[in-house]
Amino acid sequence: MNLPTYNPWNHDEIGWGFHITSGDYEGVIIKINEIKLDEKIEHNVVVDFEVVSGNEGHEEGFENKDHFQDTFTLIINDVLSKAIEFDNHDKNRANDT
Repeated sequence: MNLPTYNPWNHDEIGWGFHITSGDYEGVIIKINEIKLDEKIEHNVVVDFEVVSGNEGHEEGFENKDHFQDTFTLIINDVLSKAIEFDNHDKNRANDT
């Protein structure tokens, strides 16, 4: 499965997340409520999210289906890896000064 394109999404009153811009779930906007480490499984995170828009044309409960979960996992892993890269870059830059 290929990583679909997505853009950051932010709404001052609602929160933040991402907007899927390609693939089977193009147009779906996901709000991230919470990301936390899984206490039971090492190196695993638990993400609490909700679909805030774009669910038209998809069957009810699609966000719980394996195909969507696989798509969501690809995107969230990409988001987290970029955040880690950014954090490491900032730490390295701070160590250089």
